Amino acid sequence: MYRLFVLFFLCAAITGHAQVKLEEIVKPGTKLIYTVKAYGDTYDFIVTVKDLKGSSFDWEMTNSSKMHGTIHHTDKALQNGFKMFNYFQTEERTLDDVTLSVWLSQKIIKALIKGDAIKICMNSPTAEPATMKQFMDGEYAIKVDGNGYKMYDKWVKPAKKVKDKWIIDPTSDDNFTYYNSATLPIILRMHTDFELALREVKTK
Repeated sequence: MYRLFVLFFLCAAITGHAQVKLEEIVKPGTKLIYTVKAYGDTYDFIVTVKDLKGSSFDWEMTNSSKMHGTIHHTDKALQNGFKMFNYFQTEERTLDDVTLSVWLSQKIIKALIKGDAIKICMNSPTAEPATMKQFMDGEYAIKVDGNGYKMYDKWVKPAKKVKDKWIIDPTSDDNFTYYNSATLPIILRMHTDFELALREVKTK
C-alpha cells in the first residue's frame, strides 16, 4: 500500500508540473505575460502575439504609466539583429534593421544553440555590444491558462576567453534566458538594470 501511495504521489507531481512546449500553444492572439521589477516597482508587461514570425506584437504595461503600443520588426532584424530594444513609449514603432524586442534573431539563436559566443547589445542601443555565450540550463514554474507547468530555458551571460576556455565575465551581471526553439526564439527572463520573467501564457 505504501508503494502504491508513493507511486500515485509521484505521478500526480509529474502531471502537475509537466513541461510546456510554447511552439505548440502560442498562436496569433496569445498573450505572454511578463513580470517586471524596475526601480522599486513590480508590474506586468503583456505581449500580444500578432504573428508567429515575430514581425509584430502589441504590448501594454500595468504600472501607473499604463503605456501601450505596437512593435514591428523588419525581416533583416529577424534574421541578423543583435540589439535589444527595452525603452518603450506609447506608440506604434518599427525598429531598425539590427534591433529586436522580446524576439531573438535567427543569427543569435543559431549561434547560441551551437555554443558559439556572439556580440549582443542588451542595454542602450548606442552601447558597445558585449560578447555573450550560453553557459547553463535553467528551470522555473510558469502558468498556461491558469495551470502550472515547468519551463526550461538557457542562460546567456557576458563571456571572455581565458587561454582556450570561455568563462563568465565577472565584470557584468547582465544576463538573459531564451526559449530553445528556432521557430519561437523569445526571451524568457532578463536581468540588467531591471528584471523580467515570463510568468504566464494566455491562449486566445
